Amino acid sequence: MAVHSPTLARTTMPNWSARVASLDDLLSYAAIPVGELLVGPAASRWGGAHVALACGIGYAVATIAPLAMRSVRDLPAVPAAAPDTVADTA
Repeated sequence: MAVHSPTLARTTMPNWSARVASLDDLLSYAAIPVGELLVGPAASRWGGAHVALACGIGYAVATIAPLAMRSVRDLPAVPAAAPDTVADTA
């Protein structure tokens, strides 16, 4: 999430950023109950350990797969935030 939010903000037109972020959240949260509905029957058929291993591998692949795209690898780095320069008034 530390990389996702700034990248989404930088690569989305300002007048579309709220729409894109809300659609991103909606689809992400909609996938949770779908996964929960599917994991029970899968675990009873193939065993909990096998399903957990498959889910872990799937998560790792989904996390690393975007790096295969050159456009993702070539995104410019976000400059570090400037330190807070407000004087302490206490």
